[in-house]
Amino acid sequence: MVSLLGMPARLRDAYPTPIRAAISLLWLAGALLALVTTLLTLAREAGPAVAVYPLVAAVLIALAIATWLRAWWALGVSFVASGGQVFGVIGSLVELIAGIDRGKAAGLRAIGVDPTLAVTINLAYAAVSCCLFVVAVTQMRLSAQCRTDDPS
Repeated sequence: MVSLLGMPARLRDAYPTPIRAAISLLWLAGALLALVTTLLTLAREAGPAVAVYPLVAAVLIALAIATWLRAWWALGVSFVASGGQVFGVIGSLVELIAGIDRGKAAGLRAIGVDPTLAVTINLAYAAVSCCLFVVAVTQMRLSAQCRTDDPS
């Protein structure tokens, strides 16, 4: 197995069972949102966008399972994706303060979704993801510190 300078072990340290369960549930929540969006889109319109949402849901379900099973690649994706959600938080806040793009708002209204509600849900999802990233980083640092403090 590729060691990548011990990264798989560090990622496993960052995601003990409670954190791994939380991030897996977050991926499943994202899959649920994608499936709900699929149903809403199918009920209102039929177009190429309809095919994207089930694909997103399938990828997120696979990622949730792989994360739960401690696949190092899935832990790595979880780590990077959850850390990157800080941009989702910033973007959602900007949209809520400055206004949601008209095209985006029109697209959401077309499938029967209130644009402000959609952005608020995105903000909450991104914020939870960021919090899990902070917890994972903290856990990773604590595990590394324990290894260096261990006299054996």
